[in-house]
Amino acid sequence: MSTLNIRPDSLAFLREDLGSRFELQILRRGFNYYLKKNVKSVCGQANVIRAEVTGTELYKVEIDPDFFGVSTCTCPYGGFCKHMAAVIFQVFSMMGQRPELLLREVEQANDAAQWKQKQAEQRREQMKEKARKRLEAEQLAQRKRQNGAPREHDGSDPGYSQPPARDKEFPLQETGRVQDWLQWIDNWFMRQHIVSDYVFQSLYESLMEQLSLQTQSWNSALRGWLMLHFQLSVLNRLDSFMRERGTAYLYGFAYSKSAQIYHSCLDRLAEALESLNLEEAAARFAGHAESLIDRIAQLAAEPSRTPVNWKHVYRLIWATLANVETWRGAEVRRLRAVLHDNSLSSGIKDEAVCGLVHFDILLQQDREAMRKIDLIAHLKTPAIWYPYLNGFRSLKDWNRLLLWLQWLAPEMRSANSADLADYQEYWDELLQQQSVESEWMNVFGMLLPRAYPYYAKRLLEKERFAEWADVAMAAGYSIFHLDPKDLRLVENADPRSLLPLYHQAVEQLILHKGRQNYRQAVKYLKKLRTIYAKLKQKDRWERFIETLVARHSRLRALREEFKKGKLIS
Repeated sequence: MSTLNIRPDSLAFLREDLGSRFELQILRRGFNYYLKKNVKSVCGQANVIRAEVTGTELYKVEIDPDFFGVSTCTCPYGGFCKHMAAVIFQVFSMMGQRPELLLREVEQANDAAQWKQKQAEQRREQMKEKARKRLEAEQLAQRKRQNGAPREHDGSDPGYSQPPARDKEFPLQETGRVQDWLQWIDNWFMRQHIVSDYVFQSLYESLMEQLSLQTQSWNSALRGWLMLHFQLSVLNRLDSFMRERGTAYLYGFAYSKSAQIYHSCLDRLAEALESLNLEEAAARFAGHAESLIDRIAQLAAEPSRTPVNWKHVYRLIWATLANVETWRGAEVRRLRAVLHDNSLSSGIKDEAVCGLVHFDILLQQDREAMRKIDLIAHLKTPAIWYPYLNGFRSLKDWNRLLLWLQWLAPEMRSANSADLADYQEYWDELLQQQSVESEWMNVFGMLLPRAYPYYAKRLLEKERFAEWADVAMAAGYSIFHLDPKDLRLVENADPRSLLPLYHQAVEQLILHKGRQNYRQAVKYLKKLRTIYAKLKQKDRWERFIETLVARHSRLRALREEFKKGKLIS
């Protein structure tokens, strides 16, 4: 009988694993196995899914959603196979979801990735050609205006939007106020009929080209301020657009046009910030800076409810503006005032703490930043602070990266599998740059059994085979859970290390009884016999098999399997 009781978040992990770990053709074969009802006796205990799948013979599958890398199948494929995929489809079916939609989602994501790669160059060429034609049109219009002929819209340019009557040349003036810029941008968007993210992206790129062409002669600093405000306006519109559509963008966001808009805005924000002359900006355009500072403070005050991450936008902007001491000081005072305002919600105050931490990190006051975070337990979520670790890695500031990795270590016990994988990637790079082997072993030893896959891999790389076997057994892993490639590696290098694992597996199989388990036990006993022969310990093998047969002499079926396997006469 099939029984299944796994945590809800396990389904989300399995959904990710289907798309990232399996080849598409393997998934399709697994789906066919699911349709043919080849999956038998699915059960879930301790959040490990076990099942049997009929193929060339009956295969046993074990799937761990939290540590998918240790999932196993007894088939000879040696990787993530169709039998494992079939079990996952069966699990989704048992949990009331439609496996065919899951397969379609993976197929669409695969198609989207391929399409994106194939079309990237074509899109770039199209954008270059479009920009060239627009520039030629604007130059022609400029000559007509110089000759007294007003520009007329002939309908040939679908991206052209008739400007307000008060300024037929261009409504945004270099000498205008920031409020005028924002009002014009908002009015422009309000006149558009945005029915999908495809339309949104087209309108965004069209207006971006128009602004770039029309502000070429502006003061570079003013042009930078306009572009900063424009990208914030687009992000705000995108945020509202996604909220209006509820959860439609929570799944598959990475492959959507909305994601392309979001990342384009972030890239252009970074470009505009890089182009700013901060000394000139502070001296001549303090009002423009204050407007931007007030605006990002308002936008970042509330927790993000869509994939538009205002906390990240705030950090991006202040990473540059914080170099002006007067601006930084004013923002720190504002954040402290937020913390002391009892009329504000805890969520807004938490965002203020994150802001203060950001400035501590920018000033390299890491210990003070950690102290602030430690006061609010839920702010220690690793993913919140990974962007800073990315920064340390980019700057090759290995000492700070090590400090933050060690501080985050206790949180990794309860982190999800994706965060733990990212955490290990930071360590991998640090290990390549610094002599921190002992620090890594201490941290990941503390995280066992949670971090077993990473710890075991490191031990194998260091050829510490006996310790690898001991850790596997201590973490509750038997020979069934271990990668066959790892077993072959250890058998060739240090076969003695495998003896405890095979002995344990044989005892477990006999304890569970049944012909199928007895046959598997015979296979492992033959492996033990081979290892003892390599070690030139034939007498020890003979004593062991004699003792084993005597201890289980009442199990007639086991004795029969021993004879079939030619272990005894």
